[in-house]
Amino acid sequence: MNTTRSTTADKSVWCALIELEQHHPKDAEKYVSALTASITEKIFLQGQILQEYGIETLHLQQQLDGYVNANHDPVAWLILGHVYYTRADYARAEVAYRQAMAAPHPNVLAYYAMAQVEVGRGNRRQAIAYLEQAVVMNLAFTKSYRALGGLYEQEKDYQQASVTYERGLQYAPDDPALLNNLAWAHLMLGCDIGIAYMHIRKAIILAPEDPELQDTLAWCYYLTQDYLQAITLLNKIVKAQPEHALYRHHLGMAYLKSGDSAQAQQHLQRALDLGIDPDSRRLIKEHMP
Repeated sequence: MNTTRSTTADKSVWCALIELEQHHPKDAEKYVSALTASITEKIFLQGQILQEYGIETLHLQQQLDGYVNANHDPVAWLILGHVYYTRADYARAEVAYRQAMAAPHPNVLAYYAMAQVEVGRGNRRQAIAYLEQAVVMNLAFTKSYRALGGLYEQEKDYQQASVTYERGLQYAPDDPALLNNLAWAHLMLGCDIGIAYMHIRKAIILAPEDPELQDTLAWCYYLTQDYLQAITLLNKIVKAQPEHALYRHHLGMAYLKSGDSAQAQQHLQRALDLGIDPDSRRLIKEHMP
């Protein structure tokens, strides 16, 4: 076997998978096109690219089942795990991902994928453990930081969440999601709102149409008692996404602070009707008649 050619092919396969995980199908195609037609993984990667574009590959699972049992290829195990994960078959997904993790040189994607399985099962602490391992394995894979920080937020550990987002920004300083999440963690900690504002303004320059970023900016306005600015921005977001419970909640709170009780009750009640998270529901109930 030509070891150099095999190593180069392995690198291209993993690079393609990482680009797919970050929803960059065009970048993934570049790596796949560099593979020779004899490389089996090429077939499966092309199937993954088709899925990323929303095109169903009906026989992918059957092909992979037979292939991995015969060849024990970590790349194919990972792809097979994704197929099972998308069907919420977490038991079979775990089997496949663990096979990928057991490879002589495991890749970050296997650990990130296992974290998603544990999230699906409701095992938040185990998911955090896998993501911490993923961060150590590949410092530049920013999805690990976003997912890990999000889990810390669910644990109400905003200090650790902010530390996680800051770690990610060392490697991706222009990542709008990390900037937004760091701003939100600072707001939840009650830190200097000016620092949070600086991060969210940079994020919005990078992704001006993202409603999550606009919501965070609106909440900065709310916390600085600039309720008119908050209402103006939140009305725009709610008009675009009227079924989003959290945006309704924030708009209702801004109206409440501005003294418009009728508008506030309308939006707060709508947030409840849409099925908001338990913590927000409790806060809304405190302001309902």
